[in-house]
Amino acid sequence: MMEIRTVGIIGTGTMGLGIAQVCAQSGFNVIAVKATPGSWEKAKASLEGGLNKSVERGKMAAADRDALVGRITFTTDERAVADCDLIIESIIEDLQTKKDLFRRLEAICRPDTLLCTNTSTLSVTAMMAVCKHRSRVAGLHFFNPAPVMKLVEIIHAFETSDVTISTLNAFCKKLGKD
Repeated sequence: MMEIRTVGIIGTGTMGLGIAQVCAQSGFNVIAVKATPGSWEKAKASLEGGLNKSVERGKMAAADRDALVGRITFTTDERAVADCDLIIESIIEDLQTKKDLFRRLEAICRPDTLLCTNTSTLSVTAMMAVCKHRSRVAGLHFFNPAPVMKLVEIIHAFETSDVTISTLNAFCKKLGKD
């Protein structure tokens, strides 16, 4: 089983930001990549806006909010995730777009980087088919809203290794997810 220290999130929509928040709240360093055109500042402002509401309601201390935000690096450059231990994509629900992303990620990441999709509707096996190191590909489906919902679905695709699955199970436990 490998140790996860840094998590890459591709996609900064509702799900991507929620997953980034959960990971950073659990102490992981996060690189959040905006996958659509435009700057990342709006995604960061959206995350901070939600966290500010938690502070105002007394559900989170301002120092905890600041620490959480400090663990997330926002960017538009996919290559920024090259040294991540785990990458979770949360982009548009289009199989070809996801396959193209997995090809690009495999070209820039270490061979042991875990590549996961947050999809609940598309075939993880079809996505892994474009990869050379298929044993590291799995589904990691968070339920919306990710910061609130405790359930995470770990999808063992055709060639996903047992080590990948056990690593993801341990990771989800660190997130406080079942």
